Amino acid sequence: MRNQENRGTIQGVLDEALGSTPHVRILRYLCRAGGEHTGRAIGRAIQVSHPSVHHALRTLAGRGMVHAIRHGPAIAYRLNEDHWLIRR
Repeated sequence: MRNQENRGTIQGVLDEALGSTPHVRILRYLCRAGGEHTGRAIGRAIQVSHPSVHHALRTLAGRGMVHAIRHGPAIAYRLNEDHWLIRR
């Protein structure tokens, strides 16, 4: 259970946003690789299962940390460099 004192703080937001290994690995990969990548390509690159990557990407997109761009039947993801946690 997360520490209740951290809720609403920057540390609490970071814990919630980056609380799982796939989230962190995806963000690191997108930051380093740049551009758009499908969930399957991201999964292969970071060696995480497609279902885990898909779940993490939906969460990250819901939090505005990545953009999901539809290309026909595929969805590509890219880092949202304007998000306050990601700005360089």
